[in-house]
Amino acid sequence: MSRTYLKFKSTNREDEEQTILRILKENKYKKRESHGEEFYQHGSGIVTSPQLIKYTFKDDIIVIESWVREFGFLGESSLEGSSQIFAKKSAKGTLKKIQEGLGLEIIEQGTL
Repeated sequence: MSRTYLKFKSTNREDEEQTILRILKENKYKKRESHGEEFYQHGSGIVTSPQLIKYTFKDDIIVIESWVREFGFLGESSLEGSSQIFAKKSAKGTLKKIQEGLGLEIIEQGTL
């Protein structure tokens, strides 16, 4: 499992969650669940790998994770690297929109 993540300091959970959900909807992400984990998915994997985003609130921190599913749905790939470049570029664009929509500074980012 490999995911890209961003962390922000939450200032208003309700507004921030509504902003995230609005941006996901505008970018055609649909709510999904697999193995007890809820996330949002764009694409079905027919043309490009599905792009996935998950957000959680932990105390006063927002954690947003994003990854693409490997072809054949065999695993996960962070948004780094050159494989599945089009799917990763699209997911990065959505993350950027979320960051801009929240108007919050990233306090930590990396790969899980």
